[in-house]
Amino acid sequence: MPGTIDESVLSAVRRILEGARDDNWETVNLEVQDGGRFLLISVQVAEPISPQAYSRYHGSLMTSLSAVVPPRKDDYPWMVVFSHGRTVIESIHPRAF
Repeated sequence: MPGTIDESVLSAVRRILEGARDDNWETVNLEVQDGGRFLLISVQVAEPISPQAYSRYHGSLMTSLSAVVPPRKDDYPWMVVFSHGRTVIESIHPRAF
């Protein structure tokens, strides 16, 4: 169905995340929600993210993910959440929908 997150989108997202990954990333989980219209990407990190690393992640992931995940009219199509332990420390998502 057009506009939904399917296996081809997930494969492209996995390639993007593999390219962005660094030694601080422990686990990465992808969860498709809202009937295939939203992708939650959870990244567990070993240490809190430095401002420089966050800036690097933000720029590369914002551009790359927006290019492959289908847009939504009234909401975010994707979000990356970085956690350390049980604490969310940063998130990245498109600013406009």
